[in-house]
Amino acid sequence: MNIKSLLGKIQWRRDLIRLWVAGTVTWAVLWFLGAGLFPQSLTSAQLGDFASIFVGVPAFLWALLFAGFWIASGFTREQSK
Repeated sequence: MNIKSLLGKIQWRRDLIRLWVAGTVTWAVLWFLGAGLFPQSLTSAQLGDFASIFVGVPAFLWALLFAGFWIASGFTREQSK
């Protein structure tokens, strides 16, 4: 089996989404572990910053992923029958 045939069998969209979910979960776990290791009371401004980083970064990266899928789908042509 050569690399071209192997790459042709990969379901890119499904596999990238799985990889992205694993990365997002890892991101969340690391943030919660960091918050648990260094407990401190947060002011409302610090809590807002934490929430924007905790939620904003993964949401931005998810948007980039799906924008990439949308762009890539524009390059494929569906054959009409």
